[in-house]
Amino acid sequence: MSPVILSFCMLSLLLAVSTTGADEAAGDHCPSASRKMGKIGGVIDTGSRVGKEMKVAMEMAAEDFARSSCSKQLVLQLEDSSGDSAGDASFSKASLLRSSTTKIK
Repeated sequence: MSPVILSFCMLSLLLAVSTTGADEAAGDHCPSASRKMGKIGGVIDTGSRVGKEMKVAMEMAAEDFARSSCSKQLVLQLEDSSGDSAGDASFSKASLLRSSTTKIK
């Protein structure tokens, strides 16, 4: 699957989840002690124009989600594929999964 399509699907999912809590959006007045942290990650080519756009879009989606949800906060973890869409990207995905297990605390 193309990285652009995969990123679009991830962002669509993030936005869909974040808009479900939009009616209950509490912004900055949420107590920070009650927030649960979740991690989401991806491997992108930050040296390319498309990679830079994907990074900005993912950061914006994570910020929107954080603003709209009092109970959850997302931490975005990105790895640079350095332009290699197959070899190094696979290694980066594996190292991202090993180094930062995604779970809600």
